[in-house]
Amino acid sequence: MDVYKKLEEYTKRMDHKIKISLCIDENINKAYQDSLNDWQRFRPEYISSSLIPNLSDLVTTGDVPILDDHLMIRARDEGKIVKGIETAAEFNMHFDGLRSDLKTYWLNVMLDIDTEEDTEFMIRCYRYSLDDALEMPEKEHHKCPESELMAYVKTHIMDNRNKKMAERIDNLLRNEPNHHYFFAFGNAHFLGEDSVVDLLQQNGYKVTRVE
Repeated sequence: MDVYKKLEEYTKRMDHKIKISLCIDENINKAYQDSLNDWQRFRPEYISSSLIPNLSDLVTTGDVPILDDHLMIRARDEGKIVKGIETAAEFNMHFDGLRSDLKTYWLNVMLDIDTEEDTEFMIRCYRYSLDDALEMPEKEHHKCPESELMAYVKTHIMDNRNKKMAERIDNLLRNEPNHHYFFAFGNAHFLGEDSVVDLLQQNGYKVTRVE
């Protein structure tokens, strides 16, 4: 089955699941449904890195919102300001150098991932320890046959973004030392050498892991 057909069937399944889901926030449900209706307009790397993981998490959690949405809802209800540590344009810019065939390959891989199993794997990574998690044996679908893709993701999607996010956190904390901030990142940005945590520690911050 070609990737286009596979993605078309995937979006139909997800659209149906979202319509019957019990997600707390109607605006969030509508945003995902709007994305599904417009999926043909999106770049494949956006679908691979954002739309598929978020949709899968949404239908897996059922009546419990995924963490990103829960944090935004909670902050909004408490009248707090919510901002991104990077913009959508900055995030997508990191994919500009990725070859089209590798973008298609990545999309195909994401469509085959067992999200529930993948989530459990990432939770185990975090619980192992921040330093040793990446040394755990990886599942088969994490071993991409295209080493060029994995090298690109490591450099541009992880390391470069970690440096930029850590730099912005450092600037915020130094410029507004009396303010309290809550930063939320995907699990992989906490793991291993040159993670956001590691870079902040290199800048002299004391980071305490909460069990």
